[in-house]
Amino acid sequence: MQCRERKTQILVEAYRLPPRGDFNLDGFHAWCDQVGFHNWESGRDETLLILYPNSTVEVPPGGWVIKEPDGYLYGFPHETFEKLYAMEPE
Repeated sequence: MQCRERKTQILVEAYRLPPRGDFNLDGFHAWCDQVGFHNWESGRDETLLILYPNSTVEVPPGGWVIKEPDGYLYGFPHETFEKLYAMEPE
């Protein structure tokens, strides 16, 4: 899914993680392959861990993973995502 950052209007790729208790990750795995996102692992309590060279970001169930045009990946809880990004019409 494509979204725009509200402040800069930069177009990004985004994927919303399944809510807690939904273990179907087929769509997430396909998105990871599509955008080249491989530096992650499953965390405890159904979280996603984005692995950076010097840190790790934990994304909660129902949160979002964003890939910016420069290839950098971010993770946000859903509430934060809604404040920062707007969905692009399909």
